Amino acid sequence: MHELQQVQEEEQQVQEEEQEVQEEEQEVQEEVGRESRSLCPSGWTKYGSRCLMFVHGPSTWIEAERYCVHFGANLASVHNSQEYHFLQELVRRHTNGFPGTWIGGSDAVYNTIWLWSDGSRFDYHG
Repeated sequence: MHELQQVQEEEQQVQEEEQEVQEEEQEVQEEVGRESRSLCPSGWTKYGSRCLMFVHGPSTWIEAERYCVHFGANLASVHNSQEYHFLQELVRRHTNGFPGTWIGGSDAVYNTIWLWSDGSRFDYHG
């Protein structure tokens, strides 16, 4: 009887360990899934949870925004000085300078009331 109980306890312990391994594997798979969703497409640069791309070309704000929307994106919005400096560096790397560059801020709907084209709050005024 004692041996049967010992075998049952060992069997239960093995099952618990198998359950722990399965849970750890699931956590790893979820982490890999989060990481793969956080990667940016080729040609884009990751910043926080966003993917950014510098594009030479469109000469007006609306042309630039339409170009971005075509790719499921918007012109960049800026919410703090770190993002502002990151965008400056991204432009500098692609141009070796600081040419005029479109971002997503616009007061086209109401004059002097600024909005970001991606719908986020206009909360940074540098």
